Amino acid sequence: MKKIILATALLLSTGILSANAQTKEKSILATADAKEKSILATADAKEKSILATADIKEKSILATADLKEKSILATAD
Repeated sequence: MKKIILATALLLSTGILSANAQTKEKSILATADAKEKSILATADAKEKSILATADIKEKSILATADLKEKSILATAD
């Protein structure tokens, strides 16, 4: 009877340990996935911000050039 109880306890503890290990592994993988997604989202946001800033600067330069051209043309008239 003792052997059956010990064998049952061993099987149960092995199963519990295995289930706990799988749960921890899934948790670690989910955390890593969330961190990766967060890093990618941050990189994407930074890239969009840089592109928006470059676009604004380009529009500002073009507007300044347009004003200078109009000023020169008005002076020439």
